[in-house]
Amino acid sequence: MPISVRDANGNAVTVATPDEVIDAINAAGGKSSTATVTTVATSTTSATLKAATSRHGLVIYNDAPSRLFVKFGATASASDYTYALQPAETRIVREYIGRIDGILEGDSGTARITELT
Repeated sequence: MPISVRDANGNAVTVATPDEVIDAINAAGGKSSTATVTTVATSTTSATLKAATSRHGLVIYNDAPSRLFVKFGATASASDYTYALQPAETRIVREYIGRIDGILEGDSGTARITELT
């Protein structure tokens, strides 16, 4: 069960538990033997968070002070995105292995990406 917390503005933020990360690996077709963590600089310009690759799963953590708009595919924007992550929110990507882009609503920061292979 996800953990719900509130950010500094009182917005609800859902955080994945370790068990959910393990469930994501298993649901994506098996167990992962490698987890590679990368930090991607994000800003108000669209950036590639993860290139298309064969993987068991992916965990995206918004480590920025503003919303991160994430798009499955190229060139994320505030009006063209798959979902939005609040600051300190985590999203598990289970079945999509294509390119993932992201853009911040404001400021600059980082996204922490854990790729499970």
